[in-house]
Amino acid sequence: MKNSKEKAVLLVYGMGGHEEQMRRLTKSMPALSNSQYIAYTDAKRHDLNVAAKYIFSSEMRDKHDNQSIWISIKRIITAFRAANVLFGENQITLVLSTGPGHAVIPAIIARLKGVKVIHLETWSRFTTRSLTGRLMYYIANEFWVQHTHLQPLYPKAKYVGLL
Repeated sequence: MKNSKEKAVLLVYGMGGHEEQMRRLTKSMPALSNSQYIAYTDAKRHDLNVAAKYIFSSEMRDKHDNQSIWISIKRIITAFRAANVLFGENQITLVLSTGPGHAVIPAIIARLKGVKVIHLETWSRFTTRSLTGRLMYYIANEFWVQHTHLQPLYPKAKYVGLL
């Protein structure tokens, strides 16, 4: 970026399916095509190739190790610091999230700063809510679902169809 205060959309996604959803989401939103993108991701390889800048973020928890509460607390503190710097150095105008859990911290900071947050619940959910979705439902300005089966679980969600 030429100017560290250029307007930018913050894309928050994880590796794998979350990244593929973000790729499809950015392609389906032509109004954002002229925006500068900053990616906040745990993907070590960047296959999205739309962002001007990539910031690596560790996942908040290890799904396979419930004993690592101290590691999770340390990661949360680190994430708050990193996201705060990110918002301080850039003029974020929108946070667009496809999850996973590391989306929560930048979303909280965005809301505190008056920045709009949109979260798309993962397409792998048909009848149950993800942990990230349970949190982001209350944090995000707009919460989108891809399956009509989720509407009863998230009554205020907007059905957007499968990407």
